Amino acid sequence: MSAKSTYADKNMEAYVERIKTNAEHLAKDIFPKKALELDELVNGSTLDTANLSKVSDSADFPKPEDFILASAGLEKSDLNQKENVDESMQSKKRKYDHLSKSETEISGTKVILFPGGAIKSNQTIIDLLKHIKPYVIHFLDSSAMLKLWIQILIPQIEDFKAELSLQIQEESLAEIRAIESEVATYLDHIYKYYAVRGKLVAKFAKYPHVHDYKQSILELDEKMFMTARLIALELRNHYTSVHDILIKNLEKIKKPRSDHTISMY
Repeated sequence: MSAKSTYADKNMEAYVERIKTNAEHLAKDIFPKKALELDELVNGSTLDTANLSKVSDSADFPKPEDFILASAGLEKSDLNQKENVDESMQSKKRKYDHLSKSETEISGTKVILFPGGAIKSNQTIIDLLKHIKPYVIHFLDSSAMLKLWIQILIPQIEDFKAELSLQIQEESLAEIRAIESEVATYLDHIYKYYAVRGKLVAKFAKYPHVHDYKQSILELDEKMFMTARLIALELRNHYTSVHDILIKNLEKIKKPRSDHTISMY
């Protein structure tokens, strides 16, 4: 065996040992800690359902009359500066004057910028997601580590007499994969919320006189508040479940037996 091969083998052994140590630390110490943190978050004031009605307080919307006032201000300014109008603006005006009736038909408010500036995202929801999203990322990273750990601990075929010796390891692995898949969808909820809200805000910008668009945004914010609470609850339960499964079966996962039939838990 070459020196290079020996060096690689030693590094691989060190890497495997590090995976085992870190994964067991996750199962024993980190997961229960995260579960308790999320339990505190869910039962605290931040995610209290009593705050649901306050979610809309963070919404920032211009009123329809703001558009009218802004337009009136622009018209007055145009009159005062009529003699200094740029030639390019005059050409554009002539161009619009010659548009056909169908082309000049008003379908909504042409918005370049809101009278009071840009409409910001709901700050309450942003703060909630800043609390919860790191737990989602951590759980996904940790799941990858735990899956690799269990996979490494699965013995070779010739090391056992019956397939039942792998039952606990395989069931634990399947459970973690299923939970990991569900947790990954939480990121989709966050992305879709911002995407849908952005489209609704764009509609509201075009039709500021239609109150239903504004109300739909407020309802979406409240829905996201409850979704954030549900995500926190589910993450707490997932951390607890994975910790419970791994701790109850830790020795059997680390050293699968082949001399007798075993079952999970």
